[in-house]
Amino acid sequence: MEFFSEPPSAVDYAKGKAQRRDVAAYLQSINDARDHSIVLKIDDAGGVADDALQIALAVLAHPWRVEAQIIGRCSSSAVLLALSADVRTIAPEGRVLVHAAVRCYGEQQFKAMQFLSAEERHAINESLCDTDDVTTSLLKSRLDVTEQTARAWIAENRIWNATEALTNGFVHSIAEFGA
Repeated sequence: MEFFSEPPSAVDYAKGKAQRRDVAAYLQSINDARDHSIVLKIDDAGGVADDALQIALAVLAHPWRVEAQIIGRCSSSAVLLALSADVRTIAPEGRVLVHAAVRCYGEQQFKAMQFLSAEERHAINESLCDTDDVTTSLLKSRLDVTEQTARAWIAENRIWNATEALTNGFVHSIAEFGA
């Protein structure tokens, strides 16, 4: 299964456009794997966290071995996909970005947000906290780190190179991947 995407353009980013995944297709692929191992190839800038979480939960439930091969970037919501794998390997030039959840929006969206009730704005902020809680939970359970460490990494908002990803326990090894 491949998870490839480029970072959004500055214009798309300013407009608040986030990559959407074809969740149904990925879930079908996981289901179709039945009694076979799965390899997740990741060179992904992220996207909508809820989409990635649905896929990650299906991967976690898969009864056979799942390997994540981080062949480039593993950023933002792609981290949830990688963490769902039983074994994670990164290419020497690979990078991992763990960060806090954010909503990106342009000027018009920002103005529209001002018209929402306090309750509606609070619900949006709570959903961001929920995403951070999910990331924290996966970091804790999959990497065996403390909540304090997981939250510190999320708040740090820093890109790890392959060596740092290995040192922090995000990946199990660094390896070259064939074309």
